[in-house]
Amino acid sequence: MLNSVPILFVGDWRRAEFAPMASWLASREAHFAANVSEALHRIERGFTPTIIVVAPPWPGHFSARSIAALRHAAPLARIASVLGAWLEGETRTGKPWPAVWRTYWHQWMPRLATELDRLAAGEAAAWSLPPTSSEGERLLQVNFPAKQAKPIGSSAKAIAIISTSRETAESLGDVCRDRGWKSIWLQRPTDASPGAMDLVIFDFSSLVESEVSKIANYKTQWAMIPLIALVSFPRIADVELLKSHRVAAVVSKPFLNHELVWQIDQLLAKPTNSRLHAR
Repeated sequence: MLNSVPILFVGDWRRAEFAPMASWLASREAHFAANVSEALHRIERGFTPTIIVVAPPWPGHFSARSIAALRHAAPLARIASVLGAWLEGETRTGKPWPAVWRTYWHQWMPRLATELDRLAAGEAAAWSLPPTSSEGERLLQVNFPAKQAKPIGSSAKAIAIISTSRETAESLGDVCRDRGWKSIWLQRPTDASPGAMDLVIFDFSSLVESEVSKIANYKTQWAMIPLIALVSFPRIADVELLKSHRVAAVVSKPFLNHELVWQIDQLLAKPTNSRLHAR
């Protein structure tokens, strides 16, 4: 169970980029602290976290000294940072904290969930590596091999891939086959009609604003089919716009295959009332 992993979240959980993550962590009985002082107080009073999630919204919000204080107070805990919307250039222009696993606010869900699942199951995870491990070593540990390919039967889930790129469609098709799902490539949303698809992956090739009308038309006709939007480095406004058009999930490009698979698994587990048929 995920609840067996004690988690301490440090930051402003009310901010737009962090609120969904905070709600998700709250359902797993995470502890919350608005700042490092409050977090240290909780640790001093006896809470022993396995994971400390630090959420800085902008550069300098947490100092290197405050991160060192957390590490000193809970030396066995792993520290993960979820970087806010103003920190996307942190690894290029800032001074990344040493021995801290990092992800961006638009990548947090599958990465946190995967790591917590593996830790709770006693499996090797990026967060179980020594704090001195490099980003490359952690990436190799995170990007674990896919499960053995499953045979595709008549009852297999069917996924429509809407993309103008053949290479992207083929790559996503390979991911689907590895999981035992059927897939079909559609170059345009208009190539679909109701009937046979369980989920749609919509690959945005340009700015969200310029393509949102396509997704709006799709969702108007097929509102009951879950749709995943693939977007390059989305902004908060992009995510909010897509969610307003009933997009079920936004996955940031580039992504690791298991992150997309995790999101698809979550949506396929939910009941739907309609399916989509590709012409």
